[in-house]
Amino acid sequence: MQIITVKTQAELDHALALLHGGQDFAEVARKCSTHSTAADGGIWGPLRLDDLPPEVTRQIENATEGVLVEFFHPTLGFAILRRLDSLAVKKATLQLASHSWRSLSPEE
Repeated sequence: MQIITVKTQAELDHALALLHGGQDFAEVARKCSTHSTAADGGIWGPLRLDDLPPEVTRQIENATEGVLVEFFHPTLGFAILRRLDSLAVKKATLQLASHSWRSLSPEE
């Protein structure tokens, strides 16, 4: 699962425009998200659906892999979710590791 959270409808609209314009979800999460996973490209998990509020669980359960789901939740704020299949999770994890490694490498 990937998540982007923002504080306002305008910020949500901006993030959605970037995503619909073809920008990578992880990059948009890093630029726009207020969620604790933002620096990690919005990768949220692994998580147990039972640990989430019922309204959020319903959004996730009904989501098709790869499709953007937007909603408002009092705790999260405005949110965009993207459910990932196992291959996409592996790819996102590798991208995260690569991004982390680049940030640790000295400038040449």
